Amino acid sequence: MPWFENAVIYQIYPRSFKDSNGDGIGDLNGITEKLPYIKSLGVDAIWLSPIYKSPMKDFGYDVEDYRAIDPIFGTMEDFDTLVSSAHKLGLKVMMDMILNHSSDKHKWFQQSRLRDSKYSNFYIWRDKVPNNWKACFGGSAWTYDPERGQYYLHSFLKEQPDLNWHDEQCRQAIFDEVRYYLDKGVDGFRLDVINAVGKDPELRSNPFMFGETPRPYDMQNHIYDRNTEYTHEYIRQLRKVIDQYDDRALLGEIMIQGKGQMEQSASYTGENNDELQLCFEFSLVKQRLKASNLRKVAGKWYELCSLEKGKTPCWVLSNHDVPRAISRAGGKEPIARLLAVYLLIQRGCSVVYFGEELGMLSKDFPRKEIHDPLGKRYWPIHKGRDAERRPMQWDFSENMGFSTAKPWLEPNYTKRWHLLTVESQETDRDTMLALYRALIKLRKERKEISRCDAVFCDSLPRGMLSYRFVKDGKCTVVVLNMSPRWHRISLSEIAPGCDGMEIALKTYNKVNLSIENGEILVPPTLGVVLTN
Repeated sequence: MPWFENAVIYQIYPRSFKDSNGDGIGDLNGITEKLPYIKSLGVDAIWLSPIYKSPMKDFGYDVEDYRAIDPIFGTMEDFDTLVSSAHKLGLKVMMDMILNHSSDKHKWFQQSRLRDSKYSNFYIWRDKVPNNWKACFGGSAWTYDPERGQYYLHSFLKEQPDLNWHDEQCRQAIFDEVRYYLDKGVDGFRLDVINAVGKDPELRSNPFMFGETPRPYDMQNHIYDRNTEYTHEYIRQLRKVIDQYDDRALLGEIMIQGKGQMEQSASYTGENNDELQLCFEFSLVKQRLKASNLRKVAGKWYELCSLEKGKTPCWVLSNHDVPRAISRAGGKEPIARLLAVYLLIQRGCSVVYFGEELGMLSKDFPRKEIHDPLGKRYWPIHKGRDAERRPMQWDFSENMGFSTAKPWLEPNYTKRWHLLTVESQETDRDTMLALYRALIKLRKERKEISRCDAVFCDSLPRGMLSYRFVKDGKCTVVVLNMSPRWHRISLSEIAPGCDGMEIALKTYNKVNLSIENGEILVPPTLGVVLTN
């Protein structure tokens, strides 16, 4: 089985993880320093948000030079040391690759402004604005460049011009940047907004739709600037590049609209499994975190990415672009613990966002303190993404051990912050950190979880969720009580045909729980994993 098919990936936002040189910004050496901690979680890989040389208009998602590390993070030598150190610990390394657009400071774009340059068609130029497309970060998606005398397309900031994937030379240049890091031993890539690379060649206007917010970008149905047939073809070409190397993975971020487009996300694995090995599915980011929604999304995801189809579901609840799941659940740790079970006891790939294992919270900044360009433009409709990017909470020292200098973002000093640090949770067997370690350990020990799709029990009371994995007589059963009531559950109902079931894990160890007469009485907001 390829490593990524049953991996737990730990996402690191480098600016906020660990500062090793006292400038208030996290860096590569800080990550290397903390690799033993990451290894202790039991995860299989780390994913680094962008570390390339960048003007930082969008905090690294505007790449000036793919083959250079931005000085705020360190040097290419530091990166090589990080990769080598991670591999020695048995950790894979995935990089964030931004291939839909570059920075306007990239040499490709600077040369593209000259019509007779070999880079002339690396970007999308038109004499006049050809359509109604909007930029995600505000305004028109078209900006006039006086040097070239034409308009160029940018799906995000005007400083992030979109690359022209329809140009063969451009595509090959992009693939060369990918090969550069594959040759360095990188194990895979998380691909930023990859479903936007193949724009409609006719550049037709998007139709109107009522969006989830009044933001102009959300009031369009993005059928011509995303998800075209060309995108699938270009991803297949990228996959062929990856397949020239052993055991490498592509994990795609699929931009969705509304409350989710699960079929759209799954389609990027390819009809013949020849596109992305893994795709993020963000439906739960857009919906309430209640049992019925968890059931609906998981059931559909297993249907679309079933073992029979040879596909691998990818599970995620938090990342650098959305409020942390615990905050979306009202800051309630018991619910966050239930979500941890749901995230990790699944077939496929699970992605943990740094600090999620501690119960770190998102907390919005006042408008005047916002760094994020999205928040600056759309506050209060969108208050930005700074809240989920606050620094990692390591210990009780200055700035929670993140830095000896003033951090680039203020740490989240909640009333309970001292309980949400690695130091405070490291030795207590009933903390969130201990739960994450136990879940990952159990996930790896119970082979049936990785060898079959979940089967759901839909006869339980409202607010309950239960599913099981059964293979060769071995059975793992998840029971999540997300309701405020006690519920008595029969094992014959949730684990039919499974003998010798015992309690393997509880979301709170201190809660007394037992199986009596083939039944288990589950308290409110408690999760249980049973095995035989």
